Amino acid sequence: MSGNFTPIGAAYCLDYLDGSMATTLVVSAPSRTVYLMLLTASPSDPSSLPTYNEVSAAGYARQSVTFAAAALSSGTYQVANSSPVLFGPFTGALGIGPAATMCALVTVSTGTSGIPLMLWTLDTPGAAAQNDSLQLAANALTMSLA
Repeated sequence: MSGNFTPIGAAYCLDYLDGSMATTLVVSAPSRTVYLMLLTASPSDPSSLPTYNEVSAAGYARQSVTFAAAALSSGTYQVANSSPVLFGPFTGALGIGPAATMCALVTVSTGTSGIPLMLWTLDTPGAAAQNDSLQLAANALTMSLA
């Protein structure tokens, strides 16, 4: 037997994934920080962070990202990043090196012991020369549940 999320259930799930649950649906739940990482290729196992091909460049670091509270839009609950996300500047001679083709929402700021929560394919591969940065605009990253 399969079931469907209620509107509140869908919003609850999205707010849990994006770390903002304490500020929206469940006041007593702890909020937490989630991080965005850039990838140069699709992971071989999307459930296993050690298989992610993360950018490795001077000046690169995962960035914390915040999302607006889940809201109903055309019958679907959706969240989007509430502010731009900036990576860099990349200070090595090769800049970012291999272009970023994807990004992932994860639970840790460094390392591979965390949990991958969401993957996005970038509309255009992200490349940056030495001393340049990459930026994802506000509302560029969305998650939704019907």
